[in-house]
Amino acid sequence: MPKQTRWAIKREFDQVEAHINKAINALAILGAVFHDQHPEIYEALSAVCAALDSVKTVVQQQRDQI
Repeated sequence: MPKQTRWAIKREFDQVEAHINKAINALAILGAVFHDQHPEIYEALSAVCAALDSVKTVVQQQRDQI
């Protein structure tokens, strides 16, 4: 694979990682709103954040393999 193509793919992975980070931050802020009044919603949002963090780890691993 040409070097330029690898760089382009790595840039795409970097953008995906940035979007995942943005989603995690938004969900954490939303979870803070529900923390006291609706702990079940907070727990659900925390689970989504944990799942997104797992996806981010896989994205990082794939980027590093290129």
